[in-house]
Amino acid sequence: MRWREVIPLTFLLLTSPALADPPPAPIRHVEVKEPPRTEGDDVISSYTAKPFLSIHALPLRLLGGVGVLGAEVRILDKLTAIGRVGYGKVTTLDPVSAAPRRQPYFELEVQARYYPIGNMQGGLYSGVGFIHAVVDTDQLITAPFLNLSSGSHVGPNLGGNYAFPFGLLVDVQLVLPFRLYRPEPTVPSPEGFDRAGSLRTGFNVALGYLF
Repeated sequence: MRWREVIPLTFLLLTSPALADPPPAPIRHVEVKEPPRTEGDDVISSYTAKPFLSIHALPLRLLGGVGVLGAEVRILDKLTAIGRVGYGKVTTLDPVSAAPRRQPYFELEVQARYYPIGNMQGGLYSGVGFIHAVVDTDQLITAPFLNLSSGSHVGPNLGGNYAFPFGLLVDVQLVLPFRLYRPEPTVPSPEGFDRAGSLRTGFNVALGYLF
């Protein structure tokens, strides 16, 4: 073989793809599989992101001798339920001597509220409530901005509330319950005493904390 033939043959062998450096191995990517998706995964529930409970007291009622504590629970975004319990002593007149006296007073109240504007975190509401009060007299009992009387009352209410950023809640409510049942007192009040009527009217002012 002549040297003129050796040189081209050597060049072809050196440049042949079989003798060239092999290409680098491809980088393997680990495929991460998502867990199976179910219906509702894309829905973000806002229920727990909103307040669901408020604890409150009625300071004006405390000035009248009755301490009232209650709670408002969110059922739906616009619908809530309220339960309150009150106990204390109120001033009435002795039906025999007409002297002022202090008598035990107990109250149980439940309400349902609907918020056409806002919600329990702040808005205007209307609703209906049931109040049962126990005190051994048929007289009208005056409290700050509210008239009290013994018996069972049912009626509408209107109001509004507002919660400050740090959780303090202020609630103002107009109540108009009508008495359905009046128990007879141990000693009825004679003529001339200020007896309670069938309608119980007034304002409730509540201070509370929102959770």
